[in-house]
Amino acid sequence: MIGLSFDNLPHYIYSNHRQFHTHEHHIDRIFNEDVLILMRKGILRFTEDGKDVELHANEYYIQRAGLHQAGLVESEKPNYFFIHFNGFFEENGDLPIRGTFQSKTIQPLLDKLMLLGLESSKIEYECLFYALLTDLAKQQRGETVAEKIR
Repeated sequence: MIGLSFDNLPHYIYSNHRQFHTHEHHIDRIFNEDVLILMRKGILRFTEDGKDVELHANEYYIQRAGLHQAGLVESEKPNYFFIHFNGFFEENGDLPIRGTFQSKTIQPLLDKLMLLGLESSKIEYECLFYALLTDLAKQQRGETVAEKIR
């Protein structure tokens, strides 16, 4: 299965939150950046290169650059946080394209990202982005024996 590689570090570009309105559809586009979507509530529906994608609360998905995305079906007022970035993908990458997350560990990192201002350095954004990706990857693997013992 294809996943985001941590061997070639991804680079943060921009992040924000998004709330759809009633009857709103995902945009139709081919985007030149990768986008990490972290769902808070509602249902987001779109197709990516003709494959249906439906995301619910506490699910994440990585839209890869260069793939056609279309909102053929209406979404149900999704609320999510998104991060635009440039990443590298490979078979058996470190972070699967799709997974679930526990908001209790992810939300504080998103809050910190939102609090960074224009005066913040690129490295501050990258640091929080890497912490977020690391936490997501750990959640996909589950706890190791050492973590359970600790």
